[in-house]
Amino acid sequence: EGYTFVPMHMVFAVKHDGRHKARYVMNGSKTEPPEYDVFSPVVGLDIVHLLLFIAIHNNLSIRMADVTCAYLQADTKEKIYTRAGIEWGPDIEGCILIILKSVYGLKTSGARWYERLADVLLSLGFVPCRAGVSIWMRLNSNGVYDFIAIYVDDLLVVALDLSLIHI
Repeated sequence: EGYTFVPMHMVFAVKHDGRHKARYVMNGSKTEPPEYDVFSPVVGLDIVHLLLFIAIHNNLSIRMADVTCAYLQADTKEKIYTRAGIEWGPDIEGCILIILKSVYGLKTSGARWYERLADVLLSLGFVPCRAGVSIWMRLNSNGVYDFIAIYVDDLLVVALDLSLIHI
């Protein structure tokens, strides 16, 4: 009781390099708009240019990272469930599945992922930049700032010593 049924389906894709990918996606259009924040910040191209400029002129290292299964790293605040389809196998098919993680397709999944990432960055000593919450920075032991720019589950890391960034 108190949970909302949301259908779930498989999405299959062939990536540009020929890899095949499959993932479950919730049909978030079946849920009511939440009363709380669904905002998930993304870095703008102008900030990316600025960070690359800073990196080049200060001999900083640059790395890009894609967080695999990012949304599944965060818990959902929504009270939802679905039913297991035939793809779950005969033992589970038809069973009720309570969704605990921020699955792709939910209206709040991006915001929940950002909250989780923000917690990790804060624990590593990073703070959000005043220029925008999609940029995080920390003064390292060499007196130089390390930066992490966020675009959903993609990260741009600019740092003097990348081995000191453990994400």
